[in-house]
Amino acid sequence: MKEIKFLKDLPLKFLNQNKSCIDLLGGDIYFDKDGNRYAFLTFKNLRKSPIFSLQLSFREYSLEGKLIKDGEFFLPYMYAPTGEFVNEVPIEIDQQTEALEVYIVKVVYDKQKFVNDRLVGFTKVDYIEKPSMAPAKKWEYKSNFEFVESSAPKEAPVQQQKAEEVNPAEAAAAPTLEAEKPVEEKVEQPQEVVSEEQINSAARGTFKKKNLLRYLFPMIAVVVVIIAVVFVSLILIKQGADSLNGF
Repeated sequence: MKEIKFLKDLPLKFLNQNKSCIDLLGGDIYFDKDGNRYAFLTFKNLRKSPIFSLQLSFREYSLEGKLIKDGEFFLPYMYAPTGEFVNEVPIEIDQQTEALEVYIVKVVYDKQKFVNDRLVGFTKVDYIEKPSMAPAKKWEYKSNFEFVESSAPKEAPVQQQKAEEVNPAEAAAAPTLEAEKPVEEKVEQPQEVVSEEQINSAARGTFKKKNLLRYLFPMIAVVVVIIAVVFVSLILIKQGADSLNGF
């Protein structure tokens, strides 16, 4: 476990042109006892569907506006409903980083995904493959980013509010956050070839089962009615035969 504390606001430049699905509202810098820095970004999910996966490309800049390095951040499994949310896994940044350029590469919803700045529907393969990274953003050689110190305070995310409420006397007893997970290095993996037979045999959730039950119940009802008619007919025939034998 490692305790991190709020340091200051993190100026951001949001590079996506399409902001109809997800928006970037702001960011904060946190630090630990060793001086390592971590970024928490506040997003807003503008769709009714929750977000299940998030991929970012970002560039880190110094106070003078000098490019420090490029980075990738990938959350293959997450859950963010409609509204504001903060990345639960911190983004580790350089100790000299004072601003970020952020580009949202990929967002996965329940039946659609936001890729290349546009919303597209799932294909059959999307339902059966594991979450995977999209190609990273191709950055221009020279950025036009200009560092501007944020003077107006903004609404802090959940992590910031908790850090500010802790008094120095209660610091020893304050809860700590789980140590950050290192950003996964991008590893080129061969694309799995999915055959038509695998796609057809893949599980489709409960939608297909509901359709089967809809057709199965009438068939069962018809069979039950036929059995009842046959049973009643046999009883009537037997009664008729007994009456004839009595005469």
